[in-house]
Amino acid sequence: MFIWWGTRTRIRRLSSGFFNCPRCRTKQPFALLQTEKVSTLYSIPLSSEVLDRFIQCSTCNDRFLTSANPEEFSSAEPGVLHESWDCPKCNKANANTRFQCGNCGYSLV
Repeated sequence: MFIWWGTRTRIRRLSSGFFNCPRCRTKQPFALLQTEKVSTLYSIPLSSEVLDRFIQCSTCNDRFLTSANPEEFSSAEPGVLHESWDCPKCNKANANTRFQCGNCGYSLV
């Protein structure tokens, strides 16, 4: 009898919205993605381990690593642009043209 045991890597979409892409230099739609390592037995997923979280620009497809949780990103409807974002660490408002909090230094990218 053979035991079919293995691992695979999958990418899961956690949320989406708009952000200022450093490469495009304009406000673009993004997807917050998570890379997971999944352990399987007979192709049935048993457990998963989070490897990385990153933001992917939907226009240029460039990826930016982030340590933020999915709850820290507010999803937005197409066409709705926010003028500022609140830092999840210190709750201070920051201009949407910045990727780093001016108060505590927390970075979105």
